Amino acid sequence: MKLFKIILFLLFLNNTNSLYNLIIKKCDGFNEPVIDYLRYQYDYTHYPIYCIKNNEKFNFNNIKYMYYSLLHNWYACDEDFKYLNMSIKDKNLYLWELIWNNYGSCSEYNMYDYFNKTFILFYQNYNYYKKCFENDKYCSNLFDSELNKKNLIIKYYIE
Repeated sequence: MKLFKIILFLLFLNNTNSLYNLIIKKCDGFNEPVIDYLRYQYDYTHYPIYCIKNNEKFNFNNIKYMYYSLLHNWYACDEDFKYLNMSIKDKNLYLWELIWNNYGSCSEYNMYDYFNKTFILFYQNYNYYKKCFENDKYCSNLFDSELNKKNLIIKYYIE
């Protein structure tokens, strides 16, 4: 019976449509979860990176209306980019550009929609994210291609 369940699970994984994986982090010394990134994935383990389509390079003007939310829920932690001699504002801009170029540009969304949909998922699942950390810095949540929570939620920690 156990082998049957494993085979069923593996079949499920192979027949899964694309996913989105929302990674949440905790900055050192803080208890509140913040967004790390939303990543489009082909399946549970494979994903593209740095896809810049239609020459949509990062432009802060596309997301400036989200500035308050960005500063409070999606920012560079003190330990991020320690090696860069930048102000916190510049580190945040660098972070958002890096996230867009590496992950957002591979999604089906334009820049505004990518950041906005990430916030929506984060706010809808905020209570889950507050509880998903034990002694680890990261946790994640999988969503289907329509950004609905997967029936099979895989929670894991990155060390």
